[in-house]
Amino acid sequence: MRLNEHEFHLMLLVLASFLLISLYFLFPQITLEHDGNWYDIQVEQMINGGGIGIERSFGYPFFLFVLYTIFGKSLEVLTISNMFLYLISLSIIFTFSKKIFGFASAIFTGLFFILDPSILHLVYHGRCEILYITLIVFSFYFLHKFIEKKLIRYLIVFSFIFSYSVAVKSGIKYLVAIYLLIFMIMFFKSKKTFYNVFFYFIIIYLIVISPFLFFSFYKTGSFQLSTVEGRNLCEYMAAKIYSLEHDIPLDEARKIICIDYYTNYQTSDSVERTRIMRGLYFIIENPLKVLKYNLNNLHPLFLNAGPPREMIEPQLLANSLGFNVEIKNLQDIFSWYLHIVFLLAVFGLFRLKSYDKSVWFHVFVLTYILYITLTHVHGYIEDLPRYRAMFSPLLLMYSGYGASLLLKYMRSLIMKPKIL
Repeated sequence: MRLNEHEFHLMLLVLASFLLISLYFLFPQITLEHDGNWYDIQVEQMINGGGIGIERSFGYPFFLFVLYTIFGKSLEVLTISNMFLYLISLSIIFTFSKKIFGFASAIFTGLFFILDPSILHLVYHGRCEILYITLIVFSFYFLHKFIEKKLIRYLIVFSFIFSYSVAVKSGIKYLVAIYLLIFMIMFFKSKKTFYNVFFYFIIIYLIVISPFLFFSFYKTGSFQLSTVEGRNLCEYMAAKIYSLEHDIPLDEARKIICIDYYTNYQTSDSVERTRIMRGLYFIIENPLKVLKYNLNNLHPLFLNAGPPREMIEPQLLANSLGFNVEIKNLQDIFSWYLHIVFLLAVFGLFRLKSYDKSVWFHVFVLTYILYITLTHVHGYIEDLPRYRAMFSPLLLMYSGYGASLLLKYMRSLIMKPKIL
């Protein structure tokens, strides 16, 4: 008996749920490290009536504050919430892919999503990317509906969700201006439509972002969504390149390149601006070195599975299941998977000419993927898998489309009648 679309959709959700629950019993303790520790401390302060730090974006701590206020603060609540976010993202991307590319593409996209290690590991880490992925996938779903039907209500929903995703990951704030430019080109022949788009997009963005900006102004004297931008630019890229070039420890390079490195994360506006200027100055002074460093990171950003801590401790997983394999072997398997999925995405992208009706949607998606790549490729190697996860669901749609085309081509060869 053949399964219909709804039954396949349900089957994928059941399969993903089984995987998530199995991993939960293997690793019942969610990992709070680095960003996760910071978010946990900030939410604890909010629950106890204290303030919140401004190093990172405010959107995720606010989400956790609401979540813990309703269900209570515990790692189990966080893990279950992450599982639901994961399943919601899977459901949206399946529905999304089916609408754009067809049922066969949606099946492959759903399977690729479940198998993607860069997305799966986020469920068991207390970081913001799992919420961010759900918001981004949801926002693009409504963006497609707006482009398809030109109804303002879809633009309004897209604007709200996308704006809150900026509050979760402030690094995408410059996309607002880029997307307005794309909208202007898109509606070049209909200025009235563009003015409506501009008005709703900007007003809703300001409504969502303003509370966070005013809070930042109260804390630092400047309107900013986080104070981590300067640290990323100066300490995580410029200092890293300098340490590699001069063969010195990273901390020593940070003291040379950056300012006030050992101060508290809640730095003043002047320190943040100085860090940004020093980072930009280093880029201007060493453009070829910066380009070489970023190009070297392109491969791990797209194709490396990542170190053990970014893969839910694969060695422990293998041992728990009774397999006698080494971590490197599992990493090789994940790496081959990512290579295949990437090639399928490239193949799918080159065959987009059949879907001209969605051309503007693809412009938005590819602009987003390119933006995340350019703004996050300088990160640490161990952080690149979670940065890839920020665009993986959208890229996997093209992988699913490429896989469906390849399957269709192989079927045509097999079913082709032989000429006697």
